[in-house]
Amino acid sequence: MVITVINFSFQKIKPREIVYRDYKAFDNENFEYDLKFSLTSNEVSTYSSFEKTFVDTLNIHAPLKKKVIRANQAPYVTKRMRKAIMRRTQLQNKYFKYKTPEILSNYKKQKNFCSKLYKKEKKQFYNNLKLNKVTDNKLFWKTIKPLMSDKGNLTNQICLVDNEKLLINEKDIATTLNNYFDTAVSNLEIIDDGFLLSDVRSLTDSIEIAVWKFETHPGILLIKHAQSMGSFGFVENSLAEITNEINMLNKKNP
Repeated sequence: MVITVINFSFQKIKPREIVYRDYKAFDNENFEYDLKFSLTSNEVSTYSSFEKTFVDTLNIHAPLKKKVIRANQAPYVTKRMRKAIMRRTQLQNKYFKYKTPEILSNYKKQKNFCSKLYKKEKKQFYNNLKLNKVTDNKLFWKTIKPLMSDKGNLTNQICLVDNEKLLINEKDIATTLNNYFDTAVSNLEIIDDGFLLSDVRSLTDSIEIAVWKFETHPGILLIKHAQSMGSFGFVENSLAEITNEINMLNKKNP
């Protein structure tokens, strides 16, 4: 008996870091007063100096803060749900370590509680959804996207296979794609067209311009090839066929 197993794994998506302003203690009147005082006390003659004064004052009343969220964070995940999920993970890790029936029972109870809470919070979120998040095109897809299944897909991360090697790191993927598209045209082995690359402005004689213009014409190339092979009878027949085709095209498109 022969058994074949394909074993592959994907690197876990890194958490996202969000920078936001904390407006909990923001007071509009105090902000306006401090901003006017800063603009009058400091010399503000350029836009950069005004921007610096404005941002410095805003940082006092609404400071910048950072928070780290999961890569697959959904908008309906509340603080209560996050705590329940953390508790479920703790019990799961504890069960994997000790393997006792009591811990397994607690883990199953917490798992069922998380499933019920997930459905409840999700339903409540979409029941209380504001109308502007449905009528606006961008907000609509941003709101509806968590409802769509992403099982089997890593929607937040690009994976690339290069020479039977799986690339997950963003820098490696960007370098590989850059090298591919940088050499994409040269790898096609296209012969340079002299008609497009030459500069006709340096030519003044009409005959030289005509020679330059029809240098890459199929008929001219055919004559040159026949000249090198010494078979002009074949050239005459080919030129006659080309002339007939041109005449037929002229009749269709006068």
